[in-house]
Amino acid sequence: MVTMCGGKLKTLHITVEAMSSCLVNTVQLTTNADRQLLIAFVIKHFLFMASKLPKLVLALTHAHDAWVVGSGADPNNTEPRDYDVIVPYSEWQKACMLIPMDAKPNHFGGWKCISEGKEIDVWCGDLGWLTQKPQMKYIWHVASGVRWQNVL
Repeated sequence: MVTMCGGKLKTLHITVEAMSSCLVNTVQLTTNADRQLLIAFVIKHFLFMASKLPKLVLALTHAHDAWVVGSGADPNNTEPRDYDVIVPYSEWQKACMLIPMDAKPNHFGGWKCISEGKEIDVWCGDLGWLTQKPQMKYIWHVASGVRWQNVL
């Protein structure tokens, strides 16, 4: 619903479906900065909803600042077999709440589970040691769109 006042957009109700719940946000648009924030919000959530990534990967990357690493981060790999997700130490406790109860421990001290038919490995750590490993070809921060490629 859009409310107009004197020909200017004043209020816009946005409905965003995310993680099987419906959020309704009312945004007061009074300045250009407000309009820019609204546009960024709509674009971010549209991309979130349109993504082919499993919901668990989306939730971890958008709500907990996680990075997708390895073959799932390769832009040329349109159907990865699995996703490896690294969550910052500061977010690990909260991110663990999203991991299904039937998850199994993995080799990295994290968890292995299935989300929408895809295998997901989740663990905590920082990117410093990953960027130094020659076998780590791609690292992707889904929420911001930043993608790092190791050219060694």
